[in-house]
This record gives sequence, structure tokens and C-alpha cells, in this order.
Amino acid sequence: AQSRPIGLAPELKHPFHLRARGHDPVAPFLADLKASGFPHDRMWVQCFEPGPLRELDAATDLRLVQLIGDPRVSPPDGGPTYGEMLTKSGLAQIAAYADAVGVHKMHLVPVVDGAYGSPKSVVDDAHAAGLQVHVYTFRDEAGERPSGEPSAASELRRFYALGVDAVFADFPDTAAAVRNGE
Repeated sequence: AQSRPIGLAPELKHPFHLRARGHDPVAPFLADLKASGFPHDRMWVQCFEPGPLRELDAATDLRLVQLIGDPRVSPPDGGPTYGEMLTKSGLAQIAAYADAVGVHKMHLVPVVDGAYGSPKSVVDDAHAAGLQVHVYTFRDEAGERPSGEPSAASELRRFYALGVDAVFADFPDTAAAVRNGE
């Protein structure tokens, strides 16, 4: 066992749906967080809905991640589509309440005919807006990446080369080894 601090990345799930049924997930989350005493500087709170993130931004010093879903749809609590959120103006709006965007890897590099195509400008645009970019989800199994991508390590190297700030991986040892150049 290593004695190093760990971080957490909790996700507020379906706040709009819960609130429509009379339950507010933000208040109990904050109460539990306060009771836990977990350091805020080792936590990134994620949500697909901007509303709860704006509330957390106004009430806390937590680091916040606007998760990005299907580019054709809007978050359940309204507003622009996720695709519009990834434009330069959309990213600037996100930067007003969040510290990062959490994107699926296909938001950054589309798959064309079973292989990764040319990268989009999302990483550079997000960084220019003052946002980090967190990418999900990397897996070691061959069926979890485009058929043209030979290994999990090569896929991770591709995304680290884009300048992403963090990755979500089901095999964190692989992601850390690639990040560390091993």
C-alpha cells in the first residue's frame, strides 16, 4: 500500500429528475461533504447539468466539471446543446461556473472507418477559456477502442499528446504508466 493522498470525482446524478420529484441532491451532498471533512482541493465534482454546478460555484470552493453528453441534445435542465457548449463561446460560458469540462474521447477525436480521425480543437479551445479537459473512459480491452487503435497505451498516448489534463480509466495503472512515460 502506498501512503499518498487520493482524490475523488463524485458525480451528481440526475438532479433535474430528482428535483422534479421533490428531492434536492445538492443540499445532502454538501452536508455529507462537510461532515466527511474531505479536502476540497482533492475533489472534482461533476454533473451533466449546469444548474447544480452553478449553485455549487456560488456556495463553495469546490472544483467543478461540466460533463458533456450527446452533442445533439441539451442538458435536462435546459440551455444550449452539449455540442454548442463545446464551441468557443460555449466554453467561455462554462468557465464562468466550472473549472473543467468532462468529455467523451469521441468529442475530441472522432472515429472514422474504425480508426481515429483528426483531432478537434476542443482541448485548445477549453484551455484558452481557462478550463481543464478531463476525458472518459479508457479501458484496456480491445473492444473498447476503435479497431484501428492497437493498444490501450497507444490510445492513451494519443490523448495525452493532445494536452488533456486528466483521464478516467477503468485500469488506472495503465493510464498512470503511460502518463509517466513507462
